[in-house]
Amino acid sequence: MLSKSETGSVPIEIEIQNEVSVEKVELYIDGNLKGVFSENLEKMIHYEWNLDDYGDGLMHTIFIKAIGKMQNSAADLIVVTVNP
Repeated sequence: MLSKSETGSVPIEIEIQNEVSVEKVELYIDGNLKGVFSENLEKMIHYEWNLDDYGDGLMHTIFIKAIGKMQNSAADLIVVTVNP
């Protein structure tokens, strides 16, 4: 479960395990593309998720897709609930 902070947002941090072969990373929240990251993949990717437009007590999906230089990909999905 996620809780809204005083600023109404929570951080999402993405760590790439094999940054040498990853060309870009896509971040989706509830199926909507929120960011494409293609630089500094050797470091932790940080995204600040603004929760203002997301309902309290509702479930949301966070989907991460890493796309390799040979167009292969890996993905991960988590489901979270936003608490007030």
